[in-house]
Amino acid sequence: MSCVVSRSDHMPSSRRVATVVLSLALALGLSSESRAQTARRAAANADSARLTADLFFRAVADEKWEAAAALLDTATLRRMIAQQLRQRPDFNRREMTVDDFMRGDSTKPREVAEYELKRFREQMSRFDAGERFSREYYGVRSAEQLRSLTTVQAGARYLKAKDQRVQVRELLKQSGCADSTFTMPFSVHRILATALANDSVAYVLHDDGNAATSRSGYSEFPSVMALRFRGGRWVIEPTPAFMGPGGVVMSGEGPCDSTRRR
Repeated sequence: MSCVVSRSDHMPSSRRVATVVLSLALALGLSSESRAQTARRAAANADSARLTADLFFRAVADEKWEAAAALLDTATLRRMIAQQLRQRPDFNRREMTVDDFMRGDSTKPREVAEYELKRFREQMSRFDAGERFSREYYGVRSAEQLRSLTTVQAGARYLKAKDQRVQVRELLKQSGCADSTFTMPFSVHRILATALANDSVAYVLHDDGNAATSRSGYSEFPSVMALRFRGGRWVIEPTPAFMGPGGVVMSGEGPCDSTRRR
């Protein structure tokens, strides 16, 4: 890039040197900014967004939770964690009694009502403060434990808690079943389309790899994942539905008992 500097024979030499240096600095600055914008446009394209989504889905399929979490938007994760820490458990919930279970059915034996109350308390014990955390962040039982995790570690726990395979294994443990040989069919999510809203926002249309397709070849129940271009790379926004309907929380008990191994 050429730089033309006007010269005056009457200008002091020191001022001429300063003018030349300033002009060169401005020219180099504009050149650097132009190169940075060109590099950003080259990196922030649909193919690189699609690659990020594909790497994420493959890490999830292999249960490499921290590798998958490293591709999430840490700014969004930190807001989610802060919101979780601000929530307080409901300490004012009224304690249920045997009379509550007998009300409405005067013929019910008291022993039956006592049994129902016992079962109710067992079920509710799973939803204590610790359960509130572990439903969102796998294995986390307290606010202190959540605070001790790095953002990527918390993101890994978040993804793991939403995975159906993990939920089924936990259900088996709660039911007293051995799960060492348990396997659950799982497919890498299929990317159907990628679109750029601008050079900072991209959207990926995907399904779980098993969804039925219409005659046009497109999935009948696709999900949408949003990505943001931050720090020179695409990162995924962990919104409630970004992984699709596969992240449904499972509950209840299976058929096993075996003294309830846990």
